[in-house]
Amino acid sequence: MESSLIEELKSKAVVIRFNPFSSEDELIKILSSCDIIVNRKSKLTGKIIRFLPHLKMIARTGAGVDETRIDLHAAKNRNILITYNPGMNSKAVAELTVMHALVLFRKFKTVSEKIKEKKWNEAQSQIGFELNGKKWGIIGFGSVGRNVARITSGFGCHIHVYDPLVEPGQISGLGYSPMEINELLASSDVVSIHVPLMPSTYHLIGKGQLSLMKRTAIIINTSRGGIIDESALYEFLDSGKIYGAGLDCLENEPMKNDEPLASLNNVIITPHYGGTTYESYRNGADGALTEVLRFIEGLQPLHKFLY
Repeated sequence: MESSLIEELKSKAVVIRFNPFSSEDELIKILSSCDIIVNRKSKLTGKIIRFLPHLKMIARTGAGVDETRIDLHAAKNRNILITYNPGMNSKAVAELTVMHALVLFRKFKTVSEKIKEKKWNEAQSQIGFELNGKKWGIIGFGSVGRNVARITSGFGCHIHVYDPLVEPGQISGLGYSPMEINELLASSDVVSIHVPLMPSTYHLIGKGQLSLMKRTAIIINTSRGGIIDESALYEFLDSGKIYGAGLDCLENEPMKNDEPLASLNNVIITPHYGGTTYESYRNGADGALTEVLRFIEGLQPLHKFLY
């Protein structure tokens, strides 16, 4: 997605376009003279960072910074500035989260398959649940979590929130119910996860947490794979101990052809594309180029990653 700021950038710097899926050696050759890299999908490995002598800044178009795109140890050793775009795709990810809930509760996967099989009556007999009146539990009350709360409130959901970094008074002041995680899991009809992947959140949801959920509840993860223990999740879904799961991310991506979770009718998997909208791409490009222009002009970054 082209940014409206690209022409301004071209007036102040030499702009090189490159294929983000090029090999390490190809990227080193192409980017050898660059001071700044605008990064969306490239994997900037330690080797690439070490072999780019002029590199001073990496501007992420995305909402977060982690090892999936940048070797942070190598970047820190070079004292490279990294900027990012919090909230750039939060509305898109929130909408996808709600879509997962609707698809699961209305058994859309099964209905669609029955229609393709020309089994109209079987499709019509699929009975689901409404969102109206349901208790929706949000784990992580950042930009995505807040947008999920905003949207689902419009469906008539009662919002429960767990986020140890947000004061309970801030949550209750918005009309939502702050809760500890175990209480939220036990009481919610829908649980959606919106936290970054880090040591403290790895397998945050395992057997013990899943065992607290209602048999009629669904869990949705549109943040990062690895936050849910997928082996435990498979066990609970396959045995009917929870109603369903919506996953826009897996611990290992791309998904393996024999992924067990993909075989279950009560699971929806999308290819980590929650932020894949024209609007999000435009937001990301504009945000990254704004940071680049500020850097060129000697101004402080708006969103600097702290190692």
